[in-house]
Amino acid sequence: MEQSLSPKNLLNSYCPKPKKIKAYFEEHYEGIKEEVSLGKVTYQNQKYQMKVTSKENKDYYFIITYKNKKYSSTYNEDYVKGKTFLKKLETKLTKKAQEKTNKKTKVQIPLSLDKYTEKVKERIIKEEDLFNLKFYKIKTEITEQWDSTLITNQITEFITNCEKYGMNPKSYTFTITDKNEITQSVEISNITNEWLNISEKEQIISDIIKKKESKLLKENKISYQYLNEGGQ
Repeated sequence: MEQSLSPKNLLNSYCPKPKKIKAYFEEHYEGIKEEVSLGKVTYQNQKYQMKVTSKENKDYYFIITYKNKKYSSTYNEDYVKGKTFLKKLETKLTKKAQEKTNKKTKVQIPLSLDKYTEKVKERIIKEEDLFNLKFYKIKTEITEQWDSTLITNQITEFITNCEKYGMNPKSYTFTITDKNEITQSVEISNITNEWLNISEKEQIISDIIKKKESKLLKENKISYQYLNEGGQ
């Protein structure tokens, strides 16, 4: 039968595991002790665990585990790289982006926390004006007639709305589907807010529709890939 101990009982002197886990934290993570808070030690599924949470953001944390006389932690994945935190942040920003654009939109954060400078990392953790920080990408879908003018207008309208609401992603990826032939789809990548200043927008889309690798696409660093083509 699985043992169940209350937090109060765990802290009793006859049960040294909580003290050992806290001692393990002091030994291995002394450098971050001023920036985190230690949670209560819990016991479940024959293991003891303690949550170590950033004082700046409750969603930014890692777990120390003691089981079978061995210690382990998610420090590298969850605190250095910020895996769990960034996943939650993506979900939060995606929800806000969909509310602002009123479209099926997904926010992606391509890099782990350790890939950013300390100033950028600090701003991400504090969640300060994140939509205006170029650390994320936006993906969305457009269903339209296979017409360069109509597709150009849809892309331009979407980016204009994003800019209106203070969204300044590193790049956009658009999946364009022909409304009259749904198996005809193309994914267009590396578009930025600078799209609004390009005079040859429609020609770029025309080149993509015609499957051209044009000089214009290369100059603007825009790439595309046709989907549903069976690897051909």
